[in-house]
Amino acid sequence: MASLAKVSRDEAYDQMTVDALTSLREKLKLTPAEKHGVVPSHLEPPVWDVQKQQGICPRSGKEYKRENLDVSSLSLLPTHFRLFPSKFLGTPAPFNSDFNGTLCRFLRARDYDVDKAYEMVQQAIKSRELLKCDSILNERDTNEIIWQNGTPHYHYGHDKLGRPFYIELSGKVRVGKLMPPAGVLDRDDFKKRHVIHMEYMCRRIEHASKRFGGHVSQLSQIMDLEGLSYFGDSRGMTLFKDALEIDQNTYPEYLGNLFLINAPFIFRGMWAIIKGWIDPKTAAKFVVLGSDYKETLLKYIDIDQLPIEYGGRNPRSLPVVNFDNVPGTKPKSFDEGAFVEELKKMGDD
Repeated sequence: MASLAKVSRDEAYDQMTVDALTSLREKLKLTPAEKHGVVPSHLEPPVWDVQKQQGICPRSGKEYKRENLDVSSLSLLPTHFRLFPSKFLGTPAPFNSDFNGTLCRFLRARDYDVDKAYEMVQQAIKSRELLKCDSILNERDTNEIIWQNGTPHYHYGHDKLGRPFYIELSGKVRVGKLMPPAGVLDRDDFKKRHVIHMEYMCRRIEHASKRFGGHVSQLSQIMDLEGLSYFGDSRGMTLFKDALEIDQNTYPEYLGNLFLINAPFIFRGMWAIIKGWIDPKTAAKFVVLGSDYKETLLKYIDIDQLPIEYGGRNPRSLPVVNFDNVPGTKPKSFDEGAFVEELKKMGDD
């Protein structure tokens, strides 16, 4: 009887989510609303269980593992890269190409409250228009050379669940060297770059689901805080808050885990402030670690995926900050060919 009761509850929950999506589509005047064919509860992402070493959907208890699907006939993003490949610029934004999946993200973010999800979607559509999310990858960012040298980062493989992960050496970033009076970037440049980053990640997630299974719908990230200074430019916190607001309002339910490693003592005070900017559900996905991070990372990411610098076996070197290569004036274009050749000389890709 207990198992029958569970099935009954699950079926009722499934139907509730179907009804929520149907109602949301109707409010958005999408047709035919009643024939979307999606069960939103089936798209709820699994959470990685470090003890069982598999993904588990919190509500249904369904277990997931990373599959290795045959993608030989597909044109997919590489698993690792410094520079987003130009052949994938201009591809459709997943926000629009999988709009039912997008609506399900907003429904989950608002616990299937249709009215709240509707308001959130409407605001996101306005924000995306203002931020030019749909067209932002139609051409390369002219400030690319600044980001590559002043904000070292790497799109670095996939975690144990198949989610793409990204490494940023955030503690090495010096906002005072990138923004006036010493630098040339403004607050809007940073917002634009974060949108570009999220559009990259949306496409990485889309491709990862084809490689490792349809359960992949989120990302993982490592932010290395080594070098973070108490005397750093206070504008850094404003820029981080901007990024969090964009994520929560425009890209909900994309974050799987965020590991903040090499967090210095001063970060405790900063974290107390940051937690006030995000909802508790999102805050629970942040994992703050000191220098003893290796054991924790290896519970989520295979050793052959982690860079050697973090105790892994992946020989791809992490990027380095190089402010000498940051131009003193705003670039009018990005010499992609020269940059790619430089990467090849360094044995990178």
